Amino acid sequence: PGLIQSLRETAPDSPYLEDTHHSETIRGLIDGYIRGDPVAQEVCSEYAQMVGAGLATLVNIINPELIVLGSWLAKQIGPHILSEVQEVVARYALAKSARATRIVISQFERSAVSIGGAAVALEKFLDDAMVAEA
Repeated sequence: PGLIQSLRETAPDSPYLEDTHHSETIRGLIDGYIRGDPVAQEVCSEYAQMVGAGLATLVNIINPELIVLGSWLAKQIGPHILSEVQEVVARYALAKSARATRIVISQFERSAVSIGGAAVALEKFLDDAMVAEA
C-alpha cells in the first residue's frame, strides 16, 4: 500500500520494514505513531495529507454528504489520522461542500462493497416483488 511505500521513501532503514507481512508492518507503524515515534508520525501524517487531498478533490467534484472510509487499512489507521484528513479536506475543498460532507470510518467488520452489493440486489428483488403483487 501507499503507506508502506511512503515509509520506504521516508526511512528506508526503518525497523518497521523488517517484517515482510504488510499487515504487521502497518500495525508496527501505527503503534509507533501512538508512541510518538517521529518517523511513524511523519509517515502517517503524510498519508493523512494524501488521503485528505484526494478526498477534497472528490468533495469538489461530486459534493457528497457522506464519505465512508472502509478497508482493513482504514480501520487500522483511520481513528488516528481522521481529524487530520478532515482538516485537509476543509482546507482544500470548496468551503460550503466541505462543511456539508461528513467523513467517517466504516464500522463494518466485513467488506462494505459486498454488503452494499447485496443491499442493492435485495432492494431490486423487493421492488420487483412489490410490482408483481400490484
